[in-house]
Amino acid sequence: MTSEAFKRMTRLRLLVVNYKHVQLSKDFAFPSDDLTCLSWDGYSLASLPSNFHANSLQSLCLSNSKLTRLWEGKLFIGCLSIESLPRDIHKLKHLLLHCHGCSKLANFPEIKCNIRKLKYLRLDGTAIKELPSLIELLKGFHGLGLSNCKNLESLPNSFCNLSSLITLTLDSCSKLVKLPEDLERMPCLETLSLKSVCCRLPSLSGLSLSRIQYLDQCDLTPELIMSDNQLKGLEELSLRNCNIINEGE
Repeated sequence: MTSEAFKRMTRLRLLVVNYKHVQLSKDFAFPSDDLTCLSWDGYSLASLPSNFHANSLQSLCLSNSKLTRLWEGKLFIGCLSIESLPRDIHKLKHLLLHCHGCSKLANFPEIKCNIRKLKYLRLDGTAIKELPSLIELLKGFHGLGLSNCKNLESLPNSFCNLSSLITLTLDSCSKLVKLPEDLERMPCLETLSLKSVCCRLPSLSGLSLSRIQYLDQCDLTPELIMSDNQLKGLEELSLRNCNIINEGE
């Protein structure tokens, strides 16, 4: 496929391609600088075109692609081959960053300023070992996916300062040795998924979880939920194949 297929789409805002066998020519270029959503499963080139502008981008999903970097002139990014993210990622106006399955991605850029534009971050299945120490600067942050991050060992001390976080998934993080003890300082947290997490779980009684908790295949202690009155807004609780531990017995 060449740029000719898009030549007349000068006002293109949304582009979704779900067919993995589209082969692009090396001179491929987008006709519009105003893309707000780009989703291309199996994108075949090593980078996005040199004329690609991300100023209006709100959502980017390039699953199963051959990318090694996002665009020429920017820094190292890709999908299955991604090893790091661009340091200037905070310059995007709005952002939903989806890096699910990028198994070589081991680091997230240090956060040096308030990135209110980053709303959702999917790092599931990556090689992330730790999150930035100043993650609390993500003031408008709503969702974080870290499931199957097999190298993740802990969350930073400032993690519970993410006061706007609504959804957190940490399923199958097998090396995770500790969770923050003060999760109750996250008043907006509604959905928490900790399936197959091996570490000791902190008390969840102070959480204002109003929707869903998944605690399948975890070790549970009586201190985990001290009072059912504090979870009266809960709609769904899953405790499949859990091991109940009574300490001292």
